[in-house]
Amino acid sequence: MIGRAVALVTVTVTAMAWGAFVLFATPRQEPGRPAPRPSPTRSDSSVAELDVPWRALIAQAAGLPERDVESRLQAPLTDLEVITPSDVWAVGSRTPADSRRWHEETTAVLMRWDGRRWRPVAPPPGMRFPDLVAASSSDNVWVIENHRGVQRWDGRAWSDMGRPRVTDPAVPKAYVLQLASVAVTSPREAWVAGTAYRDSDPDAATFPFLARRTASGWSQIDSPGGMDIEEIDAVSPEDVWAVGHVGGKLAVAHWDGRRWRLVPSPTAPAKNGDVRLRAVSPAEVWVTVSSVAQVMRWDGRRWHVLPPPPTGRACQVEGDGRGSAWILAKQYTKVQPRIYEVSTVLLRYDGRRWSVEKPPRSFSECRGTLARAPDTGRLIWAADFAGE
Repeated sequence: MIGRAVALVTVTVTAMAWGAFVLFATPRQEPGRPAPRPSPTRSDSSVAELDVPWRALIAQAAGLPERDVESRLQAPLTDLEVITPSDVWAVGSRTPADSRRWHEETTAVLMRWDGRRWRPVAPPPGMRFPDLVAASSSDNVWVIENHRGVQRWDGRAWSDMGRPRVTDPAVPKAYVLQLASVAVTSPREAWVAGTAYRDSDPDAATFPFLARRTASGWSQIDSPGGMDIEEIDAVSPEDVWAVGHVGGKLAVAHWDGRRWRLVPSPTAPAKNGDVRLRAVSPAEVWVTVSSVAQVMRWDGRRWHVLPPPPTGRACQVEGDGRGSAWILAKQYTKVQPRIYEVSTVLLRYDGRRWSVEKPPRSFSECRGTLARAPDTGRLIWAADFAGE
């Protein structure tokens, strides 16, 4: 997957908006030795933690004592991007808690992990609400601010990449655009997907949105089959994938460098927030449908439906490039009649069966990014557990 090619993975990263970033390592497999057979459920004792507080980063950026941050600022973390273990981006914003002009007084917060510590990155002029961050390399990082535009970091400075716009005449002019997914394929090319909707009427019809950025600017592209795209990912400029739903059923589409086409896939019911995608290589694409616990893998010619995971509802998926996969899942445990305890688990499929990897901490929310090291199959987990 573009933007997540990791040479040596030594850490896994998680984050909490008012808690801490937690970096931990997954076990290293020695070259030439077969991987140990996983037990059905286990807690990995070799996991090590290192906390780097998000609150302290916000305090540093705002020039405030850390003890005053939570009472004086609202500072959500909105997205993360793992490029390598020593290059991780976190984006968010900060607003005075008592602000009456929050739109004017909000400031973007961009942070970058260099393998040893987090450093602030000066945001582009005028940026206030960064929503998404994606990259194909350390000198090709794109930050999207909905309702404003796209900025690109080339390793030294920011460039304005323009703003995707709705050009479909069927979409009423009063509609606004909300981008939800981005895939960066080169320094001058990227794809974004989202929804056009009427802000003043949540019950009004919505329209799928798909756009491509090339050297000549942004162009809206018809969503393949009219599908509502949940996620978009890329292996190369000629190998881009999208997943979503059409008429309440799973839909998968592929861009070959010239056109989009729907790729027939196993039938499954699907709705908003239900489908996840990871494109690892032309011969390895993963799709999950959480509502029916379905996981499937594209091998370059056809789909393979895996045995259902033993627990949890998938919220992120990542392949290791060798036919195995990791899933970040939300698990529900009944503690009383009609009362469930919610936690997160890491599920691993080794090509034959599933195992459950318990993270060092348990969280009730399940958000984030899984990234891989294609040469070792090891995993980086970068996740936002807001509010815990």
